[in-house]
Amino acid sequence: MKSSIFMCLAALPLIALTGCNFSPLQTENDDPQITVEDGNAGSASLELQDMGDAAMELWNGTRESMQDTINIDITIIPWKYNATVEGWVREAKGTLDGGEVTRYDTLWFYDASGAAQMIPSMATTASYRHVRSVNGTYNNTFTYRYEMNVVLEKGATDTVFVFNGTINGEFNGESVDNTVISNVKRKLIHLPFRWLAFPHEGTIAIDRPFKTVYIEFGGAQTAKVTVTRKSDGKTWVYTINIVTGRAVIG
Repeated sequence: MKSSIFMCLAALPLIALTGCNFSPLQTENDDPQITVEDGNAGSASLELQDMGDAAMELWNGTRESMQDTINIDITIIPWKYNATVEGWVREAKGTLDGGEVTRYDTLWFYDASGAAQMIPSMATTASYRHVRSVNGTYNNTFTYRYEMNVVLEKGATDTVFVFNGTINGEFNGESVDNTVISNVKRKLIHLPFRWLAFPHEGTIAIDRPFKTVYIEFGGAQTAKVTVTRKSDGKTWVYTINIVTGRAVIG
């Protein structure tokens, strides 16, 4: 599928990748060594949000969802089962003003006994593994690999998806390793259609050469971010919109 006027909501992160495309935004403390949008907190949160939605697309039997009126040239190869990797794969590529972002997804589904499922079904899935590779060049250059293990906690009335995993890669040539997603929880909503609510619990910890970034989810579409400079322990606290990746100051 290719479109120059509309893009699928499922592909929104291709151009909304946080600091990847946005200019640096300083905190109220205004320090040139710390920028709140540096391609880490926003991109990690946004991709985690979208990776949860990816499995829902397969379970709901759709290849794309609502359309958004963002002018972008985008190509999406729909989900298909790959017998070689024994998992479901999808590829998407977006081009905007000379920049380009590509994203590759692979999902493996398992039942309660740990046996692999060729046909994904929410009713029989107990857990799944999701690997996403994102590569792009726009205002910034980045290569990320997200590896997520998701467990479905099925209660009498509610189902909660629990995400744990890691992120590795590079942002503008600087290594982005030692990033850990811990117990990020999203509740399954059934009406008016099945979808995952915003993360209501859990953290992402990012260890950079000169600073640490700690993201805390609390239930709304924003997350609290604490940046700590390693040299002197000075901290900056702000929020980000986990749908767009943009920072919210004040």
